[in-house]
Amino acid sequence: MQRVIDFLASGLLQPVRITSRESEWLEPFLLLYQESFPIEERRAAEELVERLALPEMHLMALLADQKCAGLLVVWIFPGFLYVEHLAFAEPFKGRGNGKLVLEALRLRELPILLEVEDPHDAESLGRIRFYEKSGFSALPVPYLQPPYRPGESVPAMSLYSDRVGWEPDVLQKAIAHFHHRVYGK
Repeated sequence: MQRVIDFLASGLLQPVRITSRESEWLEPFLLLYQESFPIEERRAAEELVERLALPEMHLMALLADQKCAGLLVVWIFPGFLYVEHLAFAEPFKGRGNGKLVLEALRLRELPILLEVEDPHDAESLGRIRFYEKSGFSALPVPYLQPPYRPGESVPAMSLYSDRVGWEPDVLQKAIAHFHHRVYGK
């Protein structure tokens, strides 16, 4: 992960991994997290904080101008990365920061998986265009994101990757693995 941090720091972003409740960046991170994602697309704040001790989860505040400009929640698993959340505060959107983060993650030389909400409005279409311009494409598999809370409905999602040609059995194992570790399913 150090190569990723060094790459981001060479630009305008300073990534800081949040590993405890005492981090000065936890509160700004959680505020941006709650502002950026509807409730059905995020964990309860306390549940997220409880997972800080998990070694494969990297909760990153992305700092610019001494502010929490963005956030990244990435899980590092054997053989792939799973990006759970990536967002930027309004003044930092549209400046290439998201693309920079994805380029930095590619330095790990592992395939990246992430979920993208199916298109239903201008904002969701914009997110899809962003990921496609960043080298990601929808994988041709039926996909259902598990809900964060029991009984909760989840918007229709597709699974995207920066790699094409996943072997079907490898992809299904990867999905089962991150569903188990990330969602507890």
